[in-house]
Amino acid sequence: MKSIYTLLLLLLSTLVGAQVVTVTPAFPQANDSVTIIFNASQGNQALNNYTGSVWAHTGIIDNYSANVSDWRYLKNKWTWSNMSEVDSSVLCTPLGNNLYKLKFKLRNYYGVSSTQVIRAMGFVFRNQTGSLVAKNANGSDIIIPVYRASYAGNINSPAEYSKICSIGDSFPFTVSVSQSSLITLYQDGQILSQNLNTSNVSVNITANTAGKHWLKYIAKNGANIYADSMFYIAKPANFTQDPPIGTKEGISYLNDSTVRLCLLAPWHDNVFVIGDFNNWEIKPEFMMKRAQDGERYWLDITHLTPQVETGFQYVADGGIRTGDPYCKKIIDPDNDGGIAQIIYPNIMPAYPNGKTQGIISVLQTQAPQYPWVHTNFQKPDNRDLVIYELLIRDYTVKHDYKTTKDSLPYLKRLGVNAVELMPFTEFDGNNGWGYSPNYFTAVDKYYGKSDNLKALIDSLHGENIAVILDVVFNHCFGQSPFAKLWWNASEQRPSSSNPYCNPVATHPYSVGYDFNHDSPYVRNMMDSVLSYWISEFKIDGFRFDLSKGFTQFNSGNDISLWTQYDASRVYNITRMANTLWQKHPGTYVILEHLGDNSEETVLANAGCMLWSKASYQFSQTQSAWQSGSDFEYPISYLSKNWAFHNCVGYAESHDEERLMYETLQYGNATADQTYNTKDTTTALQRAEMISPFLILTPGPKMLWMFEELGYDYSIQTNGGRTNPKPVKWDYLKVPARLHLMKTYAALINLKKNYKAFRTSNFDLSAWGTQKQLWVTNNNGAYSNNIDEMNAIVFCNADVIAQNTFTGFQHTGRWYNYLTGDSLDVSDTQMNIPLEAGEFRVFTDHRLAVPDLKIDLGIRDEALNNDFRSFSYPNPFTQQTMISYEIESSEEISINIYDLFGKKVRTLMPSKFLTAGNYNLAWNGCADNGADLSNACYFYEIKSNKKITRGKIVKH
Repeated sequence: MKSIYTLLLLLLSTLVGAQVVTVTPAFPQANDSVTIIFNASQGNQALNNYTGSVWAHTGIIDNYSANVSDWRYLKNKWTWSNMSEVDSSVLCTPLGNNLYKLKFKLRNYYGVSSTQVIRAMGFVFRNQTGSLVAKNANGSDIIIPVYRASYAGNINSPAEYSKICSIGDSFPFTVSVSQSSLITLYQDGQILSQNLNTSNVSVNITANTAGKHWLKYIAKNGANIYADSMFYIAKPANFTQDPPIGTKEGISYLNDSTVRLCLLAPWHDNVFVIGDFNNWEIKPEFMMKRAQDGERYWLDITHLTPQVETGFQYVADGGIRTGDPYCKKIIDPDNDGGIAQIIYPNIMPAYPNGKTQGIISVLQTQAPQYPWVHTNFQKPDNRDLVIYELLIRDYTVKHDYKTTKDSLPYLKRLGVNAVELMPFTEFDGNNGWGYSPNYFTAVDKYYGKSDNLKALIDSLHGENIAVILDVVFNHCFGQSPFAKLWWNASEQRPSSSNPYCNPVATHPYSVGYDFNHDSPYVRNMMDSVLSYWISEFKIDGFRFDLSKGFTQFNSGNDISLWTQYDASRVYNITRMANTLWQKHPGTYVILEHLGDNSEETVLANAGCMLWSKASYQFSQTQSAWQSGSDFEYPISYLSKNWAFHNCVGYAESHDEERLMYETLQYGNATADQTYNTKDTTTALQRAEMISPFLILTPGPKMLWMFEELGYDYSIQTNGGRTNPKPVKWDYLKVPARLHLMKTYAALINLKKNYKAFRTSNFDLSAWGTQKQLWVTNNNGAYSNNIDEMNAIVFCNADVIAQNTFTGFQHTGRWYNYLTGDSLDVSDTQMNIPLEAGEFRVFTDHRLAVPDLKIDLGIRDEALNNDFRSFSYPNPFTQQTMISYEIESSEEISINIYDLFGKKVRTLMPSKFLTAGNYNLAWNGCADNGADLSNACYFYEIKSNKKITRGKIVKH
């Protein structure tokens, strides 16, 4: 019968051979001293001719291991920051000629108790940093069986447990045992040879007939018997047959129990399908037919159970196992265990432990269809777009599609009309940003089920919010079939024959494995993936990550050369966009290009929108530094000489440091520190100051999530930019932060609801401490048509008060949009005094005054019972009376504060009062006599022992 150790190893397409490691003794037991000789010139050759130190990464497979990938008692963590942390017992001794030695007492070395069963040792070998990893030739780990008895045997050749060959091929069948024995070799139950008193036997096998054939040996030494077996499959002489016309790559559902699988796999000799339907065994009847072009392999799988999720893989050339590149769901044995049950309960199908390795794909006949509700959604005009970029992982504590859907009332309240979701397709790992993609049409289970994602999209459409998917077509990662099916194991990178990936990236900043965008395979893949997300998930547009990488022009590490105009890159992008628009007119195409304006102009004029980063400029403005604060160029498409409103200006994105954090760290202040932008309330007020310039400058704009609440945690919080960040919905309980959000909401609704902000007739002056935005109709005169109204935004971005230039387009009455106050303009060149950080938004039409009131449940009466007080009238227009009672004689002061906590009026300096009732009037003015804006304020009555506050609304 088969040994338990061989059963453990069936899932490996290549068993360890003497050419990768040599083990002494040849049949080690748990209590033996073992010598491992690693030959770096064999296997995947990742350390071939390497001159540095070589380290073993090793552990054991025991009776508690789920499979041979489940190593226990690991010897090294491979994350050391200095050499003192390293376990020197895994440092290999160099012997020369690519040979390295490791010697140890097996059980003691791993720290395994005498009662623990050790079934095998697992090895890979690495350089010091772990960037080079030596394994078997097919990329599998090196597994060395550990025997429980002194009498044992091994099949040395063929190295593969399941060998695939052609009719007429010959190969040796070689067996060794630990003691001289009677060894009998069999093929399909027939004796091939019988040898007495020997420990090594070999016969030559010729594949004469097609099909699956078993090779077996039985070794006998007295009462000792040891047996093992393997199989080989001889391909039929002709298995070439074109698939039916119209067969597409991936999974096609023919009926409730039949699917057609089609895999594009040029330069492979054979492909088999394994799965739940054949017990994950390579069988002749599941060998895929090869099309006459030699590129496509296809097979119909029948007798499937309707509505049942079924796992499967492709096995190419007998050793490469991968899922379907276009499957809708994968099962990942390394990462699915990290998904909480509350997010994705009972992930099915169960992984076939011990039967295969790596990611498997899932099919399901008669899968339930999501019942879409909002099927007539109309995408907003791109000139009106205010995009909210969102990472589901850091948006809600539960980090799932369903809870994100529950937050939609907030997004509706904010008023954004598009949400850009960072990548939600399956990627390597769980806890990241999603830019390491492996399966481009599978929904990442870390965020929940695909139907929950559809429900989120459906609900967003119900709130008239478009959905933009962030897609990553610059590269893929190692678990992707596009890399894995054509892999150079010795170099640990895609092979030169890979039809999708370049062996070496053609440009700087590439990560993972760079796609060849001149390849028709890549172009077809991209077109197919984009069409899938629109058809299946009703996606409204795409943001293309690192679109500047869509080129085969080899700029090496020269960033300047890479950034220059590239005609081939322009062709690749416009071809993709035009193909998309032909099938799905009106789809948003947004590029993270950040390239030379000569190239961006061509792309923008072709209809693409492009990210335009103004992070540094807005940060300098908010922090009150004039140097570098001119944000005109990055947020105005006119400054770039583009023909259309295709500039997606932004101050924050997932990639940029948070403005509030930078202001609190590096902000400017007056010499006496009376005005300091590092103060949180002041910084929040200055965040309000920049908001109208960001939102109201014509053209699409973008916010990063929680930017509208003044998110002030660094992008590096929690150990790195891509690591999880605090979820700060509690910001909504802070008056100044809520006021900032309401200001953004007011401005967003102004932009969306009035066509005047679609104009191409606007000017932006942002070079100094006084900044202005003029949105002007055809002639700048007043028009009765509200769609032709004029608007002006101006601010004082300094740390001191200034008389700020306006430049109204015409004389007459203007209206402060945020307060409703009117202003009679007789001099269009007039200056208006503004405090540091103040701004104004004026229109020449009276508009509905937005709700900027802050009600956090504070009553008009005192917040506590230290003093009894109230104000009347409240709300007030010209004057309010603050009444209060003092129970004992003491020093009293009374001050007025705005929502940001800034004192705006010293109503009564500290004064000694006797017990009694008092009244004090306030006319709504500041200390300098200036009339304060209509807003919510707080009075504070304070003594040395007591304090009380009350809310007053000036209206």
